[in-house]
Amino acid sequence: MKVKVILMLLIVAMTTMGFECVNEDAVFSINVQGVSGTYLVPQGSQTLALTTWTFTPSQYLGGDYGDISNVRIYDIRVTTAGAFSGNVSGTITLNNVAVLTIVNKPWASFSAPGQSLITSTLFSAPNAAAIQAVIQAIKSSQPVVLGMSGSLSSAAPAGLSVTVEVLGQVDANL
Repeated sequence: MKVKVILMLLIVAMTTMGFECVNEDAVFSINVQGVSGTYLVPQGSQTLALTTWTFTPSQYLGGDYGDISNVRIYDIRVTTAGAFSGNVSGTITLNNVAVLTIVNKPWASFSAPGQSLITSTLFSAPNAAAIQAVIQAIKSSQPVVLGMSGSLSSAAPAGLSVTVEVLGQVDANL
């Protein structure tokens, strides 16, 4: 009997005092996915031609999410494949703004698992304004454009490629 009386008082209190069960959106952390591109270096070439890849929100988030409340870019990674004893120079861009320029670094230093452009001590600090521009684009569900160009110290043998990828996370409301 006591339990029923207490339960009845709780129900009356909740219905008359304006309590709501759930009144906020659920926030989930979602990995930014698929923001990467691979450039196949033509045999005999010393040029890494300007190449861009454009990613829509449905590609990099993998679904339709509500408002994006926070974006974290935690790495930009460059990975080379294929045997080459020379050096590489180049520029990585995000939304057509240079993030980082690589000057005359050994090709092998970018071999799998790749080289972080944000945390590595081999490079100067990345352009924070370019990273902020991409964060704003993701927050407002705009496309992201990843690009690269560069050169090799000598002619490329067959089978070389360069992969650039952006790793990040968003907090999205469902």
